[in-house]
Amino acid sequence: MLETQRAKIGPVREQLFLVPYDLYGLRNGQRKMIHLPKLEPYQVKPGSNTLYASSSYILQELWSWELLVPHLACIDKKFSTSCCSVDEAKIIDRSIVRGAILQCIAEAYGTNAVFASLSLEAFLATPTLVFTDHL
Repeated sequence: MLETQRAKIGPVREQLFLVPYDLYGLRNGQRKMIHLPKLEPYQVKPGSNTLYASSSYILQELWSWELLVPHLACIDKKFSTSCCSVDEAKIIDRSIVRGAILQCIAEAYGTNAVFASLSLEAFLATPTLVFTDHL
């Protein structure tokens, strides 16, 4: 009897780590399921808000990898050279660098109107040229 109950718990427990591909209406999608990001034991900090902290981490990771990174990858593919890594972490790094550079340029000029210039394409294509250690 005990083994039968354990066998039933396994598939139910696995379903707790799956969400619909459409993320409950956030995007159009297929009828498949995606796995929630894993939270390693060392990432869980004991305390009164453990559940909230863990849940917010998982939700942020899910949204980042499922909603943001695919769009960042499209932008990165357009503006990066062929030698750049397609590693998702590197795509995020390059996107952050592009955003930081563009923010600094906008602050230096005091307006966003500078982005109408085609001369900024060089910065968008190779934002890491200003650094010695390329991303």
